[in-house]
Amino acid sequence: MDLLNELGLGERMMRQGLMHYGVELRFGGRGHRIDFADLTGGKGVMIYAQHEVIKDLVAARVNAGEKLFLKREV
Repeated sequence: MDLLNELGLGERMMRQGLMHYGVELRFGGRGHRIDFADLTGGKGVMIYAQHEVIKDLVAARVNAGEKLFLKREV
């Protein structure tokens, strides 16, 4: 998330992604919250699909007039 924003490519991610600042794990019949923000000085995680990141990277490359190289695995 930080890198895409630093590169100026995070606008769509910030608009469409979902920020999460923790999760709750359940075991032993009890919930246990893991607070990301508390453990990282306020940071969270962005839920944004990998294929959406690829779309953003491809668009940036094409918009810059650069060639796009894709490798096909067989």
